[in-house]
Amino acid sequence: MAFMFNLGNLIKSYKRLPFCGSSCRTSNTYRFIFEHGKKFSDNLSFFNQKRNFVHPSKPHFIPSTLVSELNENSNAKIKPISDHLRKHAKPISDEAFGYYLAGLIEANGRISNDKLKLTFDEKDHSLAYFIKKRVGYGKVISDDSVTYLLEHPQGLKAMLTLTNGKFLTSNFIDQLLNNEYDQKYEVSILPPADFNIQQNHFLAGFCDLAGYFSIIISDDTSDLEVKLCFLIRTNLPQQKDPTIFQKVQSEFGGSIYLDDETGIYHYEASSFQTNLKTVAYFDQFHLNSTRFVDYFKWRKAYRVIQRGEHHNQKGLAKLTKLKGSMVHKYESSV
Repeated sequence: MAFMFNLGNLIKSYKRLPFCGSSCRTSNTYRFIFEHGKKFSDNLSFFNQKRNFVHPSKPHFIPSTLVSELNENSNAKIKPISDHLRKHAKPISDEAFGYYLAGLIEANGRISNDKLKLTFDEKDHSLAYFIKKRVGYGKVISDDSVTYLLEHPQGLKAMLTLTNGKFLTSNFIDQLLNNEYDQKYEVSILPPADFNIQQNHFLAGFCDLAGYFSIIISDDTSDLEVKLCFLIRTNLPQQKDPTIFQKVQSEFGGSIYLDDETGIYHYEASSFQTNLKTVAYFDQFHLNSTRFVDYFKWRKAYRVIQRGEHHNQKGLAKLTKLKGSMVHKYESSV
């Protein structure tokens, strides 16, 4: 009877959780299992087993594995943040811009024998031109997307000088070495760095191409719940290295997932504790793409919740409007 009782609680808990178009609901279900797991099962290897999740818009199942979860108090109360966000500022110094550019490149950079290519969203022309101006070389190509193309030798050397020692994985470093950039530009290419991801612009650069901010409102009017999700995901092969996601998780909390079909990792977090750390970081190190607009709206949603306005129809209307106006809609593959 005890087993049936706890299984029933698990099912009820799952039904009360909002579907977020991602694995946020799953993450919270795992958290419930962790809290009640001793009664349900003594086998904690459950957390490393594969689970099949289904998106309502997709009729087939796509397997995804919960790789790592940093447990937090899901019942913790929201802590207040300032109503004011300081004036937007780009990374100006060589040190700051170098970390930011390294983050962009780690998210979506391609290097070949004589060129660097960065691909942006079609709405992010201004960011591509900012990179061009700051590096001093290159060109911006507009098509279905926006591409920054750097081919000038002096520009490639400037890029290498700015970012050397600021990459967290060996993905781009290997590309540089395979194309003999160390010999061409007489620069000793440094190995992957190990720094606190909260203390520089690297994550801002990475998330300008791979970050998502989601406002989740449950459909269950009898047990309404609102959550804010911060997600990091790309579909690029270089994200088969979990290092960056592990860095984020160690400082922010949250969960890391592995797409079993592509072998690509992604990161998701939705607790108020993680939300607070996310705000603290992006308030200091600003995004520079249209994702800054999404973050600004997501931050406004946090303030609506901290004032308790989500408990009335007017507040819910505000949240629904903010959610609908997001530039980048995150569509989960699981």
